[in-house]
Amino acid sequence: TTADRYDSTVGIDLLIHDSAKAGHPPDLLGRQLVPPVDRSGKFGAEKLTSVTLTYPLGPNLTLTRFDELIAVYKMASIRADQAPRIGIDRFVFVPR
Repeated sequence: TTADRYDSTVGIDLLIHDSAKAGHPPDLLGRQLVPPVDRSGKFGAEKLTSVTLTYPLGPNLTLTRFDELIAVYKMASIRADQAPRIGIDRFVFVPR
């Protein structure tokens, strides 16, 4: 969910990792920009909005299995001193 008001200033990288492979770096599934919420209300009174981000498992992954998900918030430089108003509620895995 998001209540973040600023356009295209927060991205979320999603990585997968196999904890049995110590020293092996995680695979990056990609970065998705979090869309802003409706700005029709006054500043600070944004409504929570549900957003679905999709990260496909591409053909260039080095891992054949994983047991850890790592979500990394990436902020635009103009947001370096402002935390995002974003929370991750759940992950849903869809079989290919």
